[in-house]
Amino acid sequence: MSRKVWGTSPPNFITNPNFADIKTLVNSAKLDDEQIIKLAAQLEYHQDHDPANLVERSTQIVDSYTTPKGWKFPRVRFGKTEIMMPIVTTGGMRYQQSWAPDTLPITVTNSQVDQICKDNLLKLVRRAISLGAIHFETARAYGTSEYQLVDVLVFLIESGEVRREDIIIQTKIPPKNTNEEFEKAWAASWRWMKQLKYVDLFAYHGISKVGEIDKCIAHFPITDKLVAEGKIKHVGFSTHGCPDMVKKAIMVDKFEFVNLHCTYFGSYHASMEDVSCGGRGWGNEENCRMARERDMGLFVISPYDKGGKLYKPSRKVCDLVGKEITPMEFNSIYTWEELKVHTFTVGIARSCDFDECVSAARKYDERGIEEMRRAKERLNEAWVNSLGEHWSRSWYKGIVNHHDPKSKGVAIAMILWLHNCMSAWGLWEFAKERYGSFLAEAKKWDDGKSFEYNLDKMNSFNTGLPLPEATGMDFVRNALEGSGKSEEDLKRIMECLLEVGDWCDRRKTMGVEEQIKLGFECGYSLGTWEQFPGDNAGVKSVVFQNLARKFWYCCCCLRSRGVNGGPNKEFREFADQVRGFFK
Repeated sequence: MSRKVWGTSPPNFITNPNFADIKTLVNSAKLDDEQIIKLAAQLEYHQDHDPANLVERSTQIVDSYTTPKGWKFPRVRFGKTEIMMPIVTTGGMRYQQSWAPDTLPITVTNSQVDQICKDNLLKLVRRAISLGAIHFETARAYGTSEYQLVDVLVFLIESGEVRREDIIIQTKIPPKNTNEEFEKAWAASWRWMKQLKYVDLFAYHGISKVGEIDKCIAHFPITDKLVAEGKIKHVGFSTHGCPDMVKKAIMVDKFEFVNLHCTYFGSYHASMEDVSCGGRGWGNEENCRMARERDMGLFVISPYDKGGKLYKPSRKVCDLVGKEITPMEFNSIYTWEELKVHTFTVGIARSCDFDECVSAARKYDERGIEEMRRAKERLNEAWVNSLGEHWSRSWYKGIVNHHDPKSKGVAIAMILWLHNCMSAWGLWEFAKERYGSFLAEAKKWDDGKSFEYNLDKMNSFNTGLPLPEATGMDFVRNALEGSGKSEEDLKRIMECLLEVGDWCDRRKTMGVEEQIKLGFECGYSLGTWEQFPGDNAGVKSVVFQNLARKFWYCCCCLRSRGVNGGPNKEFREFADQVRGFFK
């Protein structure tokens, strides 16, 4: 929750006639600072939406933050790996000290990691183990995540708190241009991972562009050798790619598991081409089916963030999902039940980030499934009512992806999907963040180089460009020539591309009144304190952060320009303010 929500004014929920009962409930629950802030954010939404039932809503939220003693996430067979996998994975992309690669001279070393960051990670991992979320997923691309995680797990193993055979470790390395480069990257990872004796799950990371599958195939003799040596148990891949790319990787029939994007709200870069879900063009649902047929472990990436930024849901999504389950619970149950996914990962920055996962898993029963299906019907209806019958069923048909030279690198399909998500469900906060990755890629595009050259230079995790300024209808007509789209459809596509560029322009600030007018109003935010590596992973911020920490005695002035996450004084004061409302 932003400190700007109330300013000097108290929240509206304290005016509820039944607030005395709510105070009694909250004070008996012994919520921590993060939970009290998340509770208050949701109460403010419910006070405006359903004040007569605020006590009932408060009870639901408090119960979701109170895990029964000894409760653990259910475990399921992770495909042909035969690993018994918890249905929620502890993601390692949010808890680390820095985004900077641990091989750079400027990156903080083990001894330079702030003690508060170390303590937070220890608390987080202990809670993960207590909940049975014993699959820990990290990557070379996650900065200092690998070595910080290994340090904590080694400490817990040596202290007897957990056995090595009772945890599951996954790390990931992108395919490289040569086997020598790949072996060097593996050596950098194994430098830490060897303390844990072996890696349970190794994934080729970010298989998203043309040629990356071939690179993986070239590396297979290396990973086969590592498997034979017992350093790796199982090999899979992760992807942020388009559905045709994901399909090709699955059909290699070499991988034992796949990490991909697929939730109710879409499949991220793969949100196109699939007709298996009623013609919505959701992308990876067919690939999920193919993976299951091959008995692959099926792992969904980031359903709460890349699947709609549901920790900061739009008011429209909150209203449509309803009172009995939250947007995060809805997407969780949908992913487990409808997609038959074995596990999904949540980037855990704080131990309280498990709260919503636990609540979703506890509601994953007949009643919860029924609530999910009712919510799905309402969301489906809003989709069709907002977009129209024709567009809602056919928007994706004939759309080229950004790997096609006719697209000139523009992520037409994903931009249209973002427009649909904003129009039908108000997911502007989500779309703005996703569109920002295209804006960043546009700065790297060199018109003096070939299309293939530029595509190869794109970030494998966020490929695609926005629509360039001053682009006319001829671009859309040429890109979609032979698609079967009518002139009316082509004009609508152009209008959508332009509107997304306007709505998600970082150079402009959209006021609250305009957000409400467009249906983009935020329902609430579950944000508490900024994650340790910071929310800004830009090169400049990361460099300043590491210099400030590594050379603090001569670069103190840089701290104010770096990324300074963690539960700071401002957060504690805000938590005290919020707690005071319930006294």
